[in-house]
Amino acid sequence: MVDFYTGLILILATLLVAFGLSVFFARRYSLALASMCATGIMIYVSLPSEYFVVALPVLALVTIGGMLWIRLPLSGRFPVDDLGFLYSLVIILYGAYPLISFLANGLSATERSDYRLARNMLSPGIMAEIGGMHAVYLFAFATGYLITRHGRQAQLPRTVEQGNRIAWVALVLIVVIVGLRAIIESVFGITQVEYGKAPQYFSLPLVVRQVYLNTQLMLLPLKLAALIALFNDYRRNGKLIVLFFAVFILPVLLRFGERHEFVVLCLVTALLFHDRVRKLSVVEFGILGAVLLAVFLVFGELRGGKRDVQVLGGNEFEACFSTVADIFVSRAAGLLPAAPPQVYLADFLAIIPQQILPFEKITGSEWYLSHFAPDLIELGQGYAFGVLSESIIGLGYFEIFFKGLVIGVFFAKIVAWYRRRGSRWWVAAVYFFICATCFRTFRSSTFELIRSIVYGVLPPFVVVGWVIRWTKRAGDETRNRAPDTMTGGH
Repeated sequence: MVDFYTGLILILATLLVAFGLSVFFARRYSLALASMCATGIMIYVSLPSEYFVVALPVLALVTIGGMLWIRLPLSGRFPVDDLGFLYSLVIILYGAYPLISFLANGLSATERSDYRLARNMLSPGIMAEIGGMHAVYLFAFATGYLITRHGRQAQLPRTVEQGNRIAWVALVLIVVIVGLRAIIESVFGITQVEYGKAPQYFSLPLVVRQVYLNTQLMLLPLKLAALIALFNDYRRNGKLIVLFFAVFILPVLLRFGERHEFVVLCLVTALLFHDRVRKLSVVEFGILGAVLLAVFLVFGELRGGKRDVQVLGGNEFEACFSTVADIFVSRAAGLLPAAPPQVYLADFLAIIPQQILPFEKITGSEWYLSHFAPDLIELGQGYAFGVLSESIIGLGYFEIFFKGLVIGVFFAKIVAWYRRRGSRWWVAAVYFFICATCFRTFRSSTFELIRSIVYGVLPPFVVVGWVIRWTKRAGDETRNRAPDTMTGGH
């Protein structure tokens, strides 16, 4: 047996080789599968048995992802802007990254790990089982996605109508929403906090709190709509796109603000460049993705006040993994209390105003915090609950597989819908919004996008669409009256 670090290098190297072969020999499934098997054999030979148990789910995730990806290039270049490709990357990151950290730390949690991993003293077997849940979910998603997304797909639309007009209307609406939120913050004394929600948020009147929260949801879709409209004429609007970054993205970095929005806007910019300007190769997209991932992790470390930045340890991926582990261990020990019915229906109840419900709405995250970390509730902080946590308190592996299958079918339908109607600005904006926020269906809750679309996307897009139609009608009427004015009415 070789030493552990040599084995870890072999894991990473062979996974890269397997991925490269899977992509390069896109249609040669037997050769791609052989490369995956060779990877597994090398890992088995290189690592002690307890390390191999943890490494096996990583190999399973990459294998399933690779077999999905080699089925996606149905026409032309590799579809890096395909929703199924992006979502599979999300699942692999959230499942494999904590396991690789666990391996690198010698099958133990360190002082830099999420404290819940150290508290539960997870064995390699438990870590491997949770990793296996990720693999089952990815397999179910890939199955539903590929069954629904069959046949040769039409080319993605490259332009949307009413380009610059949409951008300016969206930007004006952003200014109005930001102004409204500033007024609420001033009147009710809401202070900005580094993490979570300000303490004053919870004392707001219910209607004001709803307005404050939902207007926050509207900002990102409007920014994406403006960005898509600007990319409609990339050469003419190049300087405006740079200005867009200077106004909406650089301030996030400078004040160590919300890193998810930073990554989302950068990702959508890359996807739009690929879609409207020049096709990105797999290598180019891989380099860009690695840079974004590094910035995301380092950004989180610096925002937390840490000076010795480490990319392996407590981070977004390990935090979500730890929540699943916490619930899994507690249920196995018989210490998990029964969740109220509202938790199981939280995503659907979220679209119903609290005022007309006879009971209090409770999300999975709120229920988890009330039992495992009640001190964080007062700080307005929390942990993402996620589809695996929902399934553990529900129907277990059956629910994991069923939800993965449903999301796979739904996302495949979304891709087909976009390819048919993507020349409409709002269809393109909805598609790229889902591409950029699809991770929420895994880390937050399965159907979280329902609330985001109902309250964050539909209201501002209806307003933008109405303003566009009104200004277009007014312009047409002005042009129609112009000849009469010039001829004196004759």
